Amino acid sequence: MSDQKILHIALVTKNSEILLTDPLQEQAAYAIKDMCKEKGWGSVSLSIGSQVAQAELALPVDVQAGVALREMKKAISDRIFEKNPGLKERQKGHLWSHNSVLAHSADKLDEKILRAIQYAYPGKHPSIR
Repeated sequence: MSDQKILHIALVTKNSEILLTDPLQEQAAYAIKDMCKEKGWGSVSLSIGSQVAQAELALPVDVQAGVALREMKKAISDRIFEKNPGLKERQKGHLWSHNSVLAHSADKLDEKILRAIQYAYPGKHPSIR
């Protein structure tokens, strides 16, 4: 495990009009698993909710956190928009909030996710996961 690092990534949907329904959650989970398999990354855990896609990935130490974040955003968006072209058109091709969460430790992860949801949904009560 010395040549790998663990990275926690949480993506928050862009706004309250985008909720990941059960079929979209399933598509997101498969997209993450396929991405990890293709890149040789490990998927330690996945949690996909209506507003948050969360993954704990085992990455080679030379993979930068921002690269992993971008790859995860792209993999999920590509899969969901490919299977749901109407959603892509309605959301102008943007599924995720700019305020995503990256952490090298699970400590305070839920707190960071709550802040990201509050940012994406200002003035609304965030219903986590």
